[in-house]
Amino acid sequence: MFKLEPDGFAAIAPLFDDLSLRHGSVRAVLRDPSLGDIWVDDPGAPRQALLRGPEGLYLAGDPRRDLGGLAGEIEDFEYVYPDDPWLPVIGEVLPNRFMIAHDRVRLAMTAGRARPFAVPGGFELVAGSQPMDVSIAHAGEVVSRCSVDMVVDGYAEFGVWTHPAYRGRGLAKAAASASLRRAGEQGVTAFGWHCHASNTRSQKVAMALGFEVTDRYQAFSARVPAENDGDLDIAYCRELAAAFAPAAARVA
Repeated sequence: MFKLEPDGFAAIAPLFDDLSLRHGSVRAVLRDPSLGDIWVDDPGAPRQALLRGPEGLYLAGDPRRDLGGLAGEIEDFEYVYPDDPWLPVIGEVLPNRFMIAHDRVRLAMTAGRARPFAVPGGFELVAGSQPMDVSIAHAGEVVSRCSVDMVVDGYAEFGVWTHPAYRGRGLAKAAASASLRRAGEQGVTAFGWHCHASNTRSQKVAMALGFEVTDRYQAFSARVPAENDGDLDIAYCRELAAAFAPAAARVA
């Protein structure tokens, strides 16, 4: 694989057309090469490409040839987002057998459709260090926050977190509502929200705000496919423990 110079990103962009629709990170790197790298199989006539961005590694192009060389370019603990045509042969590309499928969900919404949510009494809305980020504090401690993961071409992707002891009080919805409002004021017209399929709480927050599920897809990683305690049932956790137990001795 060969690393592309930034002036070659525009020519390779069509290989990432479908992934660009799904992932703001891909769009951002193609627009601003300082945010990541792109590697191709053949600089003169690229058929396969790897893009490393802020959110992980994205695999695009033709999956029908020379698959073995790609595995050497992917790190053991990278988070890999393959374009859909790669799914039937992904086992030949991943660098180790401990990388498993992560079912994921993308939700989206256009500006003007977000439902407002007020900050509950006793809590304070605090501006974040970035223009679209907000936090909610209680007794001087940040207990919930919404941050913008990616902004490119009027599109932004959001992530939200709430301290486990404060969940169920509407704080995530209030923080995200304020962040979405700020983003709209700064010219963002389309919003995206990604999470594990197992993270039903995140999806409920997004849908309460007005987001709708637009895409379900798979990523691959040697990590647990969950973002919170309790997202996975006990039986599956035991399966994962048995699958990952040998990894420590075999994966660098």
